[in-house]
Amino acid sequence: MNPVFRTGWLLGLAVACTPASPPGQTLPQVASREEMAVIQAVIQTNELLADHQLFGQALSARPLFSQVLPLAVRSNNQATRAAEFEVRLADLLRHTYSVQGQRLRFFTSADSSAVVPQWNGGPRRLDSTQFALCDLLTPASYRLERQQHVGSHYRGPLAYQQFSQPLFSADETKAYIQLDAFGSGRTAYLLVKKGSHWEQVASHLLWVE
Repeated sequence: MNPVFRTGWLLGLAVACTPASPPGQTLPQVASREEMAVIQAVIQTNELLADHQLFGQALSARPLFSQVLPLAVRSNNQATRAAEFEVRLADLLRHTYSVQGQRLRFFTSADSSAVVPQWNGGPRRLDSTQFALCDLLTPASYRLERQQHVGSHYRGPLAYQQFSQPLFSADETKAYIQLDAFGSGRTAYLLVKKGSHWEQVASHLLWVE
């Protein structure tokens, strides 16, 4: 899209953009630099915001929910009910990726003690300075949309995408993250750090809505 046209188009949507947080509300901690680097690598590799940047609030548009939620690692088949995002430890350790034609384990047994406790924190919020105007959907704007369109067939910004927090290997050179595309399905992404950049090496569709 022409940069000048896109700037004007975004400014025209300003009234529909993220409302300010209620006074006195404590915001979640901003995602760390490495967490944001992993999330941005997935966004760029899969062009996750392409439709939203082109079509704004059209039905095909999917902004990102501004909060990323903990990814629970469980050691058995029982759902924890404590988190929106979950992965079984055995499944996590079963993932492989290709290195020079060889299939290698993504996480090793040595990573188990590192990944399990990582989900025990609260939600994080995306660093808004890394996104274009209106690319993010906050909890406040989500509630507002639901109130305005109760009982209607309009989906608009409610058809959003949301990341889990990434899980890092013990040496912090590998990351696993999930993405919910509401109304579509959930996907897991595996990334490896090469130098100062994260590179997506595999993805797995977990389920389809």
